[in-house]
Amino acid sequence: MHQFRGPLDKLLRKNSIWKWEEEQEKAFEQIKSILSSDLLLTHFDPQFEIIVTADASNYGVGAVISHKYSDGSEKAIEYASKSLSDSEKNYGQIEKEALALVFAVQKFHKMLFGRKFKLRTDHKPLLAIFGNKKGIKIQTASRLQRWALIMTNYDFQIEFVSTEKMGMADSLSRLISKNAENEDKIIALVSDSNKFDSGPPEELNEVENSVNYVLNILFEELPIDSNQVKIETDNDIKLKTVIDYIRNNSWPKKIEDSELKFWSTRRQNLQIINGCILFADKVVIPANLQKKFLDSLHSTHSGVVRMKNLAREYIYWPGISNDIEQIAANCDSCQKAAKRPIKTDLSPWPAPNKAWERIHIDFAGPCKDGKLYMIIVDAYSKWPEIFGNTTTSAKDSIKNLEWLFSHYGIPKVIVSDNGSPFQSFEFKNYCISKGIHQIFSPPYHPQSNGQAERFVDYFKRMMNKNWGKSNWLQEVLLNYRATPHYSLGGKSPAEVFLNRKLRIQLSLVKPEKPGNSINIQREDIRTKMKNWFDKHHGTKLNRFEVGDNILFGNYDKNKQIQWLPGKIISKNGVVFKIRSDKLRAIIHRHANQLRKIKNLGNQQVVNYWWKTPQHIRNENIQNIPSPNRKSTIQNKPDNEIRSERPKRTIRAPKRLVVENTTQKRYREEPIQIFAKPR
Repeated sequence: MHQFRGPLDKLLRKNSIWKWEEEQEKAFEQIKSILSSDLLLTHFDPQFEIIVTADASNYGVGAVISHKYSDGSEKAIEYASKSLSDSEKNYGQIEKEALALVFAVQKFHKMLFGRKFKLRTDHKPLLAIFGNKKGIKIQTASRLQRWALIMTNYDFQIEFVSTEKMGMADSLSRLISKNAENEDKIIALVSDSNKFDSGPPEELNEVENSVNYVLNILFEELPIDSNQVKIETDNDIKLKTVIDYIRNNSWPKKIEDSELKFWSTRRQNLQIINGCILFADKVVIPANLQKKFLDSLHSTHSGVVRMKNLAREYIYWPGISNDIEQIAANCDSCQKAAKRPIKTDLSPWPAPNKAWERIHIDFAGPCKDGKLYMIIVDAYSKWPEIFGNTTTSAKDSIKNLEWLFSHYGIPKVIVSDNGSPFQSFEFKNYCISKGIHQIFSPPYHPQSNGQAERFVDYFKRMMNKNWGKSNWLQEVLLNYRATPHYSLGGKSPAEVFLNRKLRIQLSLVKPEKPGNSINIQREDIRTKMKNWFDKHHGTKLNRFEVGDNILFGNYDKNKQIQWLPGKIISKNGVVFKIRSDKLRAIIHRHANQLRKIKNLGNQQVVNYWWKTPQHIRNENIQNIPSPNRKSTIQNKPDNEIRSERPKRTIRAPKRLVVENTTQKRYREEPIQIFAKPR
């Protein structure tokens, strides 16, 4: 067939003048005659025996897949050929023949995978390489070994056929020798007239019948029929111009209009069927119908990827992908029901300048002993303090803090969750009187108070491990305070907090040295932590600004999240204060609990109760209970019967002191313990 293509290929050369003469017409008719009658192609039917034949020449490889019928006749399904690259031409003959087999099974993969078939070759050595079920020898070339591994994916029986009996594949491998393209594949499309109600018109050739059939199938699954697309295409000025260019093959060399220029660069893939423009196998939709098709694609509120995949099977217009993304982004239902947003990048707490400047507070419990433990951690030194209480009332919390402040001073900032003792009027008034600034972590976002939360987890694990020991809590605290910490540059919390090491039992074996000034590389540690968090969680930077309309996560009693609309009125780092008209309240959330909203439709933010400047000034204390109402966990009644374990006799610890090293005499000496007041 290649010898008849010369006159046609001449017209496709660069800078050649298009001139269709008798020579081209004759070549066209000859090629059409070959394709329509001599090849004897058939449809693929897996119930018949499948045979794949492949051969190679010095210039290319050829392959054919065919069916063998019960009467012994054999008809081809598809032909394929490929020219060899410069490096492939240097292969040995056995490698070229093997390449032909690999090319054949990969080209016909959809028809061969999972089915048994015969593989024919005219090169006998390949039977031992690809047909040996025990594997190939290690001495075999690595390229052949790789190809043999590829062939193991298929279920085939390889057989040798002489060159005289496999002329189809042999011819294809030689016809490609003068072809400049890398691949020349001949696929026959045979129409099936039984699928048409009245049968295809006789004057249409087989290829046109097949395209018409595909077009009808496409429009059967769409809510708009092809006649309506044809009418709107005729009414579209630019698409009508494109049709004229296609029919007359009169594309201008220079086109100023951007849309016409877009189609001009893709004119090789354009065709006209029944008055409709097809780009490849997809129907080009006029502008007047694009909105209807977008609504149809989004009728079930599918995601962007699914809508794009569905659209690629049927329809096309310039910018269809962007239009699909926009309709999904502007859908209120999709935004409210979408997955949780990707976590924003980690925003570490600012480094305090000195010890006891910012402390983090949280409660642990009720624990095994029935107590609730108040845990305080210094952000600068990681120095922990623990108090055991029976309640989490504001009164008990203030009592514990008073003891701490009498020893270490008053901090500037206290970070806590939104627990009732910290939100109470009594506790807030106490902080104001001491000049302490309160910061609350967002609800259901414990990561914002990570300093205390991390030590709560450590405390619970230590309790389980040391349960039953006497005085275990003080021993755990002493060990933690004296142990070097990675984030402190290898220093212990005691060294940073007290500027000295604690004297423990292990200190006896090591002479003490004068203390040195502490220089902790905090910025480097926080940077590494941030980079690790961002990489581990795949975070992205979410920029929310004051005045943005957003969706925030609202949690019910079962901690189920519901996305409600709101408006940002202030921000502090990655914590935002939000006004919610639906809840009639001002709440605050972390950036990970927010989602951008692009379109609220007809919904408007209504100002329900922020009516006067006085309300705005008092919005920060609107939820603070009055002095007569305390938000506490009720103490257990005194007359409640509780079963208690018998108390143990607690004695002050003692240590052994060397009196005489030569006689190895020791004496006991009590240890002075710094105890807190009861």
